[in-house]
Amino acid sequence: MHGDIETVDLKELGEYVAKLAGAGMPLFPDEEVENQLRLQGGLPEKSEEVKQAQEEAERKAEEQAATERAAAEAAAERLAAEQAAAEKAGAEPGAGGTGEGA
Repeated sequence: MHGDIETVDLKELGEYVAKLAGAGMPLFPDEEVENQLRLQGGLPEKSEEVKQAQEEAERKAEEQAATERAAAEAAAERLAAEQAAAEKAGAEPGAGGTGEGA
C-alpha cells in the first residue's frame, strides 16, 4: 500500500472505517493504519512523545489488570477454602449442626 497517496473523500473514508469497526475489524492499535488515516485527514504523524506516553499508559493498564486478576483469583481461592471448610464442618457428626434441611 506504499507509493503514491491518493486523496480520498473524508466523509467516505470515515463511513468506511466506521463500517469496518462496526463489523468487528480491529483497526487499532495499528500504526500503519493510523498514520494513513492521519495523512488522509491532513494530520501530522504521531509524535514520539505521544507514542511513549501511550506505551506507558498501556503498560500501567496491563499492570493494573494483572494486579486485579491476582486479587480476584486470591479472593476466589479464599472463598473456595471457606466453602470447603464450612461443608466439612457441617458434615462432621457433632460439629454443631442443627439438623437444618433434615
